[in-house]
Amino acid sequence: MAYKTILVHADVPHAAQRLRIAAELAARHEAHLIGVAVTGLPRHVHGGDIASLEDMVLMNQLDEMRADAQAAIVAFEEAAQHAGVVSREALLIDDDAAGGIGVLAPYADLVVLGQPDPDAQRGDLQRGLPEHLLLGTGRAVMFIPYAAEAATVGRQPLIAWDGSAGASRAVTGALPMLRQAGAARIVRFNAPRHGDSDSQNALAQLARYLSRHGVRCEILVESTELDMGSALLALASDVFADLLVMGAYGHTRLHDMFMGSASHTVLRDMTLPVVMAH
Repeated sequence: MAYKTILVHADVPHAAQRLRIAAELAARHEAHLIGVAVTGLPRHVHGGDIASLEDMVLMNQLDEMRADAQAAIVAFEEAAQHAGVVSREALLIDDDAAGGIGVLAPYADLVVLGQPDPDAQRGDLQRGLPEHLLLGTGRAVMFIPYAAEAATVGRQPLIAWDGSAGASRAVTGALPMLRQAGAARIVRFNAPRHGDSDSQNALAQLARYLSRHGVRCEILVESTELDMGSALLALASDVFADLLVMGAYGHTRLHDMFMGSASHTVLRDMTLPVVMAH
């Protein structure tokens, strides 16, 4: 099993590491790599509508948005070429990030995004993007931290396991990387006392499943008083993990999307790449 199509969000700033990782992953798996840059311009606003606008400030802003998107496309092409990606395409789309990427995400094996940066100049263009893709597309998403440098990705993976559908989809989404690593740690935090045997059996079942894919597993059963997201990140640091695989928890209500506390904490504080699925 290998990735055949990888989709990466190309934007500015903080995209260099994300583009490098996505391109190297595509090259290793001989996958088709799609780089998507969005302008943030609503899809229903076209050239004729823009030409009629009298607000020159808005016109200048739109020009800057398109220039940023074009620069992101150039950076994508450079990263893909440097990594030796043979099959690739670059798409510049007039839309917000959720709309432009969301329509393509169901046709990719893995979607690569940047960790949301609350201080980014154009952070409004990415508002709600992780929630939209995780809760609305059914695809695994790999988030790349914007501050921490990831020298390697997937050589020492850590899997957070609770038997949920999200955790199962995350493992499936990360499986090509897990197979290349050949080994992984599986962790379960704060298993219920009355269900110790069930929890151990579930962990063993996952280990046997992964072993049939050529992945040797070490099982960790941990207790913590930290919130789950902080506990996962602390353990990842302690064991020198370079990839965290976990389920994303959340729900939709009145067209608004909410992430669970563990998912929110990891997205906010991550220091290593994280594969999530809902």
